[in-house]
Amino acid sequence: MARKDAILNDVSNSVKWSRQSPLQSVLLAGLVLFFVSHFVLLSPSSLEDDFGGMRVIHPRDLLGLLQNETETLAVSELPENTPPSYSLRDLRLASSHQRSPEFLLSARKSVSFQKEELIHFRDMTVTTADRMEIRSKEALYRQKEHVIHFFGDVRVRLPGGAEIRTETAELSTRPTMHVRVPATVRIEGQHTKGQNRMTFASLGLDYVANDPEHLRLLRNVEVKTRSARNLTILSDSADYSENEGRLAFTMSEKRPIQEQFVRLTEPAFELRARNLELDLSGEKELQTVRAEKDVWFEESGESGLKTSGTGGRGVYSVETGLVTLSEFPQLYQDRDTITGEIILFHRDTDTIEVRQSNASYGN
Repeated sequence: MARKDAILNDVSNSVKWSRQSPLQSVLLAGLVLFFVSHFVLLSPSSLEDDFGGMRVIHPRDLLGLLQNETETLAVSELPENTPPSYSLRDLRLASSHQRSPEFLLSARKSVSFQKEELIHFRDMTVTTADRMEIRSKEALYRQKEHVIHFFGDVRVRLPGGAEIRTETAELSTRPTMHVRVPATVRIEGQHTKGQNRMTFASLGLDYVANDPEHLRLLRNVEVKTRSARNLTILSDSADYSENEGRLAFTMSEKRPIQEQFVRLTEPAFELRARNLELDLSGEKELQTVRAEKDVWFEESGESGLKTSGTGGRGVYSVETGLVTLSEFPQLYQDRDTITGEIILFHRDTDTIEVRQSNASYGN
């Protein structure tokens, strides 16, 4: 009986406490309502839909999740169904071969696929032992093949001073440093040496960092020089040797024979030849252009008088405006024809010098 009285007394006290504390009652009621509504809304069927099956994250999505980046430009190069092994920030990697340094690599973010020996980079810079530097938004390093693929806003700075911009490039690090851009990809660049400044564009390039350095522009080449005169040169391909300071232009033999001419143009002047070469060896302004095989030029003077010439070889001294023709040269001015062993035409003064002349004049 005493125990029953004690229980009744506790209940009475609880009721009194509840009446004296309305805020606590409201909180208690709210908690009860929350739990009831939670279990009603999350019915067995909805729980099955959310958690009944396994959610699969594609490796490419996992790559973006790990790096917190947009979809990669190298999506076609990544392993299809293999998740990355690990991800790193602010990576610096030095590579050497037979105790000789090869390159230093740095990247803001990287993801490694260990089994495939593949590393994906974001915002990467590669600096080689011979001072070549390549930057890009993304890159893939195939360690087994010793090849690095660059993607997105690729910038290449060659040891000789040439700077190149493109959207994709490939660097082979062994047996020698070799940069390739496919002939379907446009490249733009510039080269500055002393007072000589040259800009160029083409489809594709091939660069070998060997002795001597060799840069080849593969297709649809356009070169512009900024020196004593502004020249534009158009050709199918071009080869540049840094050690020799020589830029040689050629045309494809697949073209019809009448189209196999390298063209040099500037205001009021045009020169054509099968082969053409710029001398970029000096620190001063561009000095000479050498032309070979079926050379032809035409000058349109301010008075309207046209002067043209042909020969087997030609040398154009850019600074002085002197055109020298040899190997059976002929010069035509109005209805006059001039021949000789060597013909010199001074563009700036419109004068002609002839060695062993045999001139004929029209009526």
